[in-house]
Amino acid sequence: MIEVLKEKVCTKFGRSIQTVTDCKELSEEIFKSTKELVSYNTLRRLFGIIDSRSPRISTLDILSKYVGESDFKQILSLSFEQDIWTNQMRIYDQIMSIQNSNYEKVFREIEALPSSEVVLVNILRELLHFRKIDMFLLFLDLTFYSSKKLNYEHKLFIGNSVGVLFKQLHVSDEDLYKCCCNTSFQDYVFSIYVDYSSLNGWYGRALTITSESNINFPVSYSVFLFCMNEWKNYLNGVFMDSVRIQNMEFDVRFHPILNSRICALKLLDQPNKTDVILRVYASFLSENKLEKMYDAYYEIFLASIFIYEQALFSWLNKVKLNLIPTSIYHAQHHQLSQLSTLFEGLYYKKSAQIEQVLTSINPSLFRNSYREFILSIYSVFKPNDIVFESKMSYPMLSYWLSLKQNEYRILNKNTAQE
Repeated sequence: MIEVLKEKVCTKFGRSIQTVTDCKELSEEIFKSTKELVSYNTLRRLFGIIDSRSPRISTLDILSKYVGESDFKQILSLSFEQDIWTNQMRIYDQIMSIQNSNYEKVFREIEALPSSEVVLVNILRELLHFRKIDMFLLFLDLTFYSSKKLNYEHKLFIGNSVGVLFKQLHVSDEDLYKCCCNTSFQDYVFSIYVDYSSLNGWYGRALTITSESNINFPVSYSVFLFCMNEWKNYLNGVFMDSVRIQNMEFDVRFHPILNSRICALKLLDQPNKTDVILRVYASFLSENKLEKMYDAYYEIFLASIFIYEQALFSWLNKVKLNLIPTSIYHAQHHQLSQLSTLFEGLYYKKSAQIEQVLTSINPSLFRNSYREFILSIYSVFKPNDIVFESKMSYPMLSYWLSLKQNEYRILNKNTAQE
């Protein structure tokens, strides 16, 4: 990046730096422009007129100011962004021209970039826009089996960035089937971007296609599919498979959110057994040292809003005292816990608690794949804000929302009269 800075200096100065005279004149120009001194000997070393050594950061900062940037870090940032853009466009051109081979070679080039996941996401999105599903899945496979293992936060970035496109683009049943039966898609997209707002749309269609296939999925993925179908049934007022729900067991091999989803469904299915269900789940978390993870309670916070039960609110209040951030999404998880607290305030008719919590909620932080669904619930307390519920059209949710909105209106009216 020093070469980039030297090129910018020469451009600003108006000629290349090749002689002692050039260095002396440049030193004067820099002082006039920045009121800071860079000696001509330093410039001679920098431009290779005499034996060079690594320049000080302070020298690079002054030269950066001379060319109009705040400091050398700004030069590094601009150069990095330009390199990423140039590499991305070059690699994208290569991808679109590939016929039957060299996919892996191009992928390795992407993989070697400093911010490979950013380039990869943009390419995956473009392939989806052009409905190049086979190529899209091939690059997901290369990512899945890559020797450069991406961490969980990278997976979240890829899954959310790609998953959101499926609700905006119409993907045929045939292409959706290809995706849903692909292990990489299951792991990097479908089980990351869990789209509650589209259980009657693309996501529900994908659930049906996948569940009706004759593929032997891993246990955790089979449980995931069953849970999502049961959430769909619950929101549509369809009878749930109570026997199978109550027979499901928590498993330390499952993701913490999946375990929380199992617990949430048990609570939704049999709210009269809240104490028993929570006792078993708390024991499971304690035995596996998971009791402080936000992820382990995420969907229980969501379920508490619908169950509206004193024992559950009480249990969650104790849980909240010990929770610690565990992932990139902990801020969003905390927002949902606050939303649960709002409905606790409504349950106990505590206007002060509701007003206090409302000031601490930032709707823009609701988790991406849940956002529209959560905002429809949040609209009970913010009826003039944008509401997405009508787009989702879940019968049970529509009925439930009308009840809670009426409760909140009555509470506000009584509070005002007092």
